[in-house]
Amino acid sequence: MLNSATLQSPRNARRGFTLTELAIVMGVIALLLGSISVATRAVSRQRLVGDCVNQIWQIANNIRNIYTGHPITGAPPGMAALIASGAFPQDMMFNGAPTNPWGGAYTAMFNNATEYEIDVAGLASPDMCAFLLSQIPSDGQDGAPTGIGYFAGTTFVSVTGLTPGAIANATAAANCSAVGIRFTL
Repeated sequence: MLNSATLQSPRNARRGFTLTELAIVMGVIALLLGSISVATRAVSRQRLVGDCVNQIWQIANNIRNIYTGHPITGAPPGMAALIASGAFPQDMMFNGAPTNPWGGAYTAMFNNATEYEIDVAGLASPDMCAFLLSQIPSDGQDGAPTGIGYFAGTTFVSVTGLTPGAIANATAAANCSAVGIRFTL
């Protein structure tokens, strides 16, 4: 006995995919690519912030190693003296200036004879400021920053001790342009 499938003519046989099936497959592929793109950006952002935090620690430790036990008398050293003394590792230098992972500048300055500040400028957004600030420990342990904050224009706003959510709210409202981290010798 023959069934209906064997009686179909070759013209009626199905040859390929319908437009609907192709559209569904293309939609699934687009969703997968979008997900991969978001994940890649998140990993890249985490890497940049991790690199920046590590560089801040390198700079802070270099300054501490250079100036601890050598009291600063007179005017504190400026950027040129800090660069000449090796406070900024060579792998951070670009065209003679210390450069952060976003292409902005690192600056360091002494606020007094025992306190110095490292600033990170050129951050892409207030969100990036908040994320960077939330990754810098300020727990008061030996060598940890004595203060962290951001710049709204030229005004330094301390966020030391705030939760990551509170930091995000503060930096978004103030249009954060740079981050500052304060240390003592």
